Amino acid sequence: MDKTIQKIKLKKETFLSDWETEYCLLVDEDINFDGFDDISLINYKGAYNSSHTHWVYKKNLKKYKHIKSLDSIYNAGFDKNKKEIHSEWRIALQVFHSETYFWKNDQIILKEQTVRYSTPDSINPEVVYHRKLINGKYVESGVKYY
Repeated sequence: MDKTIQKIKLKKETFLSDWETEYCLLVDEDINFDGFDDISLINYKGAYNSSHTHWVYKKNLKKYKHIKSLDSIYNAGFDKNKKEIHSEWRIALQVFHSETYFWKNDQIILKEQTVRYSTPDSINPEVVYHRKLINGKYVESGVKYY
């Protein structure tokens, strides 16, 4: 006999664009690396820069909790071995983002970020910005031209 343990209410306009008609729900990935499967709902299925809405299972509450800070991470991939979240996305054909996050006290922390800009400039066709969390502080390498 199935037993409902929790109802999660969804607003259609929050997750779907006008041309989409179905949700894609995943319940088979441990996104916070605590040993319990969590829930992910794909936002704008089929879009290159897709994001998800995530709920992690909280054993002490015996319920799922929405993690809003994950909602803005595009194309999230979860590395169980390193216990990291990886994200790669782009804006048109000119700007590429690569980010790595980790969990700390139920919060998502940015570990490293690289942004590459392609420019029409023939002298400096690519600009790269990089920052990394080292000993609790972000260290920026500044802008490099290639």
